[in-house]
Amino acid sequence: MRHVLIAGCGYVGTALGLRLVEAGDRVYGLRRVVTALPSALLPIRADLAVPADLIGLPARLTHIIYAASAGGATDENYRRAYVDGLRNLLALPQVRSSMFRQLQLISSTAVYPQTAGEWVDEHSKTGSSGFSSARLLEGEQLLRASGVPHTILRC
Repeated sequence: MRHVLIAGCGYVGTALGLRLVEAGDRVYGLRRVVTALPSALLPIRADLAVPADLIGLPARLTHIIYAASAGGATDENYRRAYVDGLRNLLALPQVRSSMFRQLQLISSTAVYPQTAGEWVDEHSKTGSSGFSSARLLEGEQLLRASGVPHTILRC
């Protein structure tokens, strides 16, 4: 059985979490307000940007889906969501455990500066066209440098 933490369990994370539960996984939904989570998901009320909030996370995590939302279009919000929150999770002993398998980061195609209908794929040049793409790329680089097994999905 996988023990999956969905960090930033909003609309997309909840839909994914319910499918994982149906497949037999134990799924924890982490968000600042947990009242909207369905009962099939194990609620964890925490702010990813506050390290003390993450101390009591389950010890047996095998996977993390990082699907945080900035919660507002400011550089500070993007830094807290995509850099600080990710850094805090990467510092947890659960992520360094032999049981841990993978962290999946939900990023964005906003990291691509191509805006005139060009074809883009995982080999296309990325670039910062503003604070949002800069913070997303900063978080991606942080994850790549961590040594933690990972996948980055740019939706």
